[in-house]
Amino acid sequence: MHSTSYILLCPILFYLNSPSNQCPGVGDLFAMGPEQRRILWTNKVQHLHGSFIIIALVQVVFSLPTLYSWLSRVISPITLVTTAIFIPVAFLDTIVDKCSKNAFLSIGTIVLFSVVAYNVSVYKIKVHDTKIQVWNFLAFLIAVGVAWTVCVLLTWFDVVSAVSSARTDLHSSMSHYIEYINPYPCLFEWGLPRFSLSAIAIIVPATLVTIPYAVENYKTINRKQARRRETLHLTKGLYVDALCTILNVLLGSVTGFQTSSESLRDITETKIWNRRIVQVSSLFLLCLSMWTPFCFHFTQLPEPLLGAILTILCAQQVVSCVCIVSKRVDLLSKRTLYIITMSILVSEVLDRSLPSLSMDSTHTSRLLLVILLSTMLHHITSTTANTSIDSHPHQDFTPIDSLPNHANESINECVSSLEQVTCCCLSCL
Repeated sequence: MHSTSYILLCPILFYLNSPSNQCPGVGDLFAMGPEQRRILWTNKVQHLHGSFIIIALVQVVFSLPTLYSWLSRVISPITLVTTAIFIPVAFLDTIVDKCSKNAFLSIGTIVLFSVVAYNVSVYKIKVHDTKIQVWNFLAFLIAVGVAWTVCVLLTWFDVVSAVSSARTDLHSSMSHYIEYINPYPCLFEWGLPRFSLSAIAIIVPATLVTIPYAVENYKTINRKQARRRETLHLTKGLYVDALCTILNVLLGSVTGFQTSSESLRDITETKIWNRRIVQVSSLFLLCLSMWTPFCFHFTQLPEPLLGAILTILCAQQVVSCVCIVSKRVDLLSKRTLYIITMSILVSEVLDRSLPSLSMDSTHTSRLLLVILLSTMLHHITSTTANTSIDSHPHQDFTPIDSLPNHANESINECVSSLEQVTCCCLSCL
């Protein structure tokens, strides 16, 4: 099955929070009319939709047999390790911000999931002479459900304050504006896709992070099925990822799709490889998505609980990273240590240091600033450069005091002429 790619959240949030795309203040938003607010939102969504279409086309190109064979040789365990490490590091600020609003709720959810749920061994069923620990599959849902129920009770009896982040009725006013049934498909709900050079430059590097996951997931499926590695079957992963992303854009959502690693874990535990199960599950989710109140209740999820969920997901990435390191990566290699440390350092330092560096007024410098401010590209470029160990001299920049405003102006004008298109292609190459 395919799920929403939360790897793409980093560049999406960066694009929406960039100076040229930031939403006005709360007061200014309320001063606008409904039509103006809709235009403000649709412009952002249309540019993101255009970027996702480019992402899908890039995946289709990489899924060609020749390029895919090259990718299978290039994507090594060390590439997966740096990718798995980068994801929790990139979400660290968001996790800390959400969990700090109510630390007790976040810690309680994590303890309930990782300690209590997995120690319960009551619920077992037997399928084809194989015992299945059902509680393990439901541990995540039960932990979130229990914590959510506690928040509902605290809100119901007014135990927490009216502005507490643990309340579940902070967005209850939205229920008056939703429809009971929202049939799909709603094609082009936010208008036709639009193509923005800055949005494409930020979103496309994230595709280079999702491609190794698709490659490795389909390799895992073939290994579990004891089948020989056929390029034709492996390339289906990238094709399906691209198709799901395009359908997602046409239906109006603002994110991409990738192969679900969580589904691979469940399939590995249950030993059930049945295509009919995936079809029935997808049909069930499709029916639930048409019922708007069901989807609306997820918007009432408290932010500390969201922080706990992100913490659990990132912890799972770290665990998988440790497994790869211990089994498939040489722990005594200095080159391995150099690649991993430089990937983390470069990806987290550049996005904080670049705004304080002097940039010329040329189109190349403006566009380079937008591209380099994308943390995803830092990770890709650092990993690629460190793999070859060959460093190239970089131009020194002279710091000046008035640069943050200058950087913001550069971002706002990054798509102002046709010359920037050529510069973007050269910069990406």
